Amino acid sequence: MVIRRDIQPLWYGTRFARCGQRGGTARVWSVHDKVINLIYQDELLALALPQAGGSSRFLCLSSLPNLKVGDTLNLVGGLSGRIKYQDDNAGLNAFSIPLSGLTLWQGPFEPETSADLTPQQLSAFKEALHAVEIQLNLPSIDLSPKTAFCWIGLGQGLTPAGDDVLVGYLAIDNHLGQDRDWTEAMGKAVTAGLHKTTKLSAQLLRCALSRDYHEYIQQVLAILCGTSNENLLTAMRRVAQVGASSGENILYGMWLAMERILRKTGVGHESGTEETATEGTDTEGTDTEGTDTEVTGCPDLSDLFPSTAPKRGSTLV
Repeated sequence: MVIRRDIQPLWYGTRFARCGQRGGTARVWSVHDKVINLIYQDELLALALPQAGGSSRFLCLSSLPNLKVGDTLNLVGGLSGRIKYQDDNAGLNAFSIPLSGLTLWQGPFEPETSADLTPQQLSAFKEALHAVEIQLNLPSIDLSPKTAFCWIGLGQGLTPAGDDVLVGYLAIDNHLGQDRDWTEAMGKAVTAGLHKTTKLSAQLLRCALSRDYHEYIQQVLAILCGTSNENLLTAMRRVAQVGASSGENILYGMWLAMERILRKTGVGHESGTEETATEGTDTEGTDTEGTDTEVTGCPDLSDLFPSTAPKRGSTLV
């Protein structure tokens, strides 16, 4: 068997490292320009190029192997851990990548970080949204846990729009929200609805619930929490470039959460926005047990942005 030597491992994330130590088999689930998603037991991992950014579930490589959906890879655990693939084409695409001794990726944001949101930060965020040409076609919606449940799986693609919005919402609420009971209720509602969406999207929502985000989301959080001096617009542009429209939807979810936090604290909130919020959503029942259908009155996400057609090379993170 000929082993390719042009594929070099650069680093891996904590989730990938744990799975690599356990060993076993992984199957290629989807193939994209910068990312190859893998199913491993109950986890979704990925082989990724450096241009895809950082994630706890990534193994970053200098170049991506030639794989197709359904191909099986072997994870060898222990001190001499590696990930291997042996194809049926005379071994021309075979590879064996060592995992032992690899650098463990560390994101730019500590998961336990929290801060108080200010009106100035919301204004700066909204200005940046306009600068990256994201149009907010819906008014500020005061998401309830019941509405969050019904948004899961709403939309098309491997990461439906409703899920992307919730990833952004949870990221802000986890670190800038002050109502722990509300955050817990939202978490329970999202967890209850994970069965309604795709494997990849459910994984990303689980990661958000455990405060584990892609590098680009972490960079925005670090700026808002005051642990980074990076330019907010620059960081938001990177998020906006994720996927066909996933990044835009994530930013929209962040904005919704920031609007709600300031509306509920009453600190310098812009006049007029309270009238646009969905009335009564805070007091709706949050018991989602046994709920498998959409809740009546859920907003239609298809008009959130002018176009849902792919505008860029797909990079699912």
